Amino acid sequence: MKEKILIVEDDSIALEGMRLSLEIEGYDVLAVNNAKKALEILSKERFDLILSDIVMDEISGIDLLLHVKKKWPEIIVILITGYGSLDTVIQALRLGAYDYLLKPCSDEELKIRIKRGLERKHLGQIVKEKTRQDAVFEVVAGLADTLNNLLAGISGNHEMLRTYFSDDKDPVVIESFRNASVCINKSARIVDNLCTTVSLFKKDEMRPYDLQDAFLGIKMQFDIDQLEFHVPNKLPWIYGSDRLTNAFTNIIQNALDASTNGQKVKISAQIDTSGEYVEIIFEDKGCGIGKDMLQKVFLPFFTGKNGERAGLGLWITYQTISYYKGTINISSVENEGTTVTVRLPIFR
Repeated sequence: MKEKILIVEDDSIALEGMRLSLEIEGYDVLAVNNAKKALEILSKERFDLILSDIVMDEISGIDLLLHVKKKWPEIIVILITGYGSLDTVIQALRLGAYDYLLKPCSDEELKIRIKRGLERKHLGQIVKEKTRQDAVFEVVAGLADTLNNLLAGISGNHEMLRTYFSDDKDPVVIESFRNASVCINKSARIVDNLCTTVSLFKKDEMRPYDLQDAFLGIKMQFDIDQLEFHVPNKLPWIYGSDRLTNAFTNIIQNALDASTNGQKVKISAQIDTSGEYVEIIFEDKGCGIGKDMLQKVFLPFFTGKNGERAGLGLWITYQTISYYKGTINISSVENEGTTVTVRLPIFR
């Protein structure tokens, strides 16, 4: 998506020159000749950066800056001034302006300042997201610990009751204990996934990894008759760890859950056309996913149209693949099947 820039300048020649220059650079640019119009537009649209003259009638660039920083503090503001108003520039910088340009400025200088301003905005977003993510992980870590303790108590009492009723042949009792065991095991896997994700992002595990280890781990966890492997004996090492086995397992389990009548999940691997990544492709011929759902499947506890919650598996898979600088994409056709493509960078 193009970055959006709003230019506010009452000199029509300068306004048009800056607009053309920035549009040539590939930005989405809107140009207006006064701050009043700018504020009207800002109430309806969002911009990444504002480039504004300081000296204007009715509403000055300083007043515009104050209003923007109060209502939309994330917008980068760069002011334009003449040589005679450097005191005003100092004031503007103290009030939150990112930078300033002196009239007349060259196209090259304009582009450099705009680029730096947008880089600053991007960096700020990264820092904000990292802070938010760290806070979420702290909550998740505490939640996982609490759930672990509760599950230990539930599991212990379940085992004691099952032993007590071991001689009971009532099929309802037997089925109830079986269902309880399934629920306990599912809950334990969710908590384990939570712990795995938190620990993953709290340490640096960017190291060379042999994908054959992940495929071996998969073969140990599933009935081999359910899977169809098309994987070369030798593949380049990638950036990763054994956590990729868990990520791939989540993909395969979802594929098997969507399949019927003994349909196999096909797993293949190859070097992509760029020579920079290894592609791992998981294909099933199951029920598929609707177009309106595809963008949501990586959300935690995503709920599909059948009302079942998907849990944390695919969310954790997405987080893991992203951590190792890879990508994951899903294509699907309802009632025909789904293809999940994972790309991981080759270790150099």
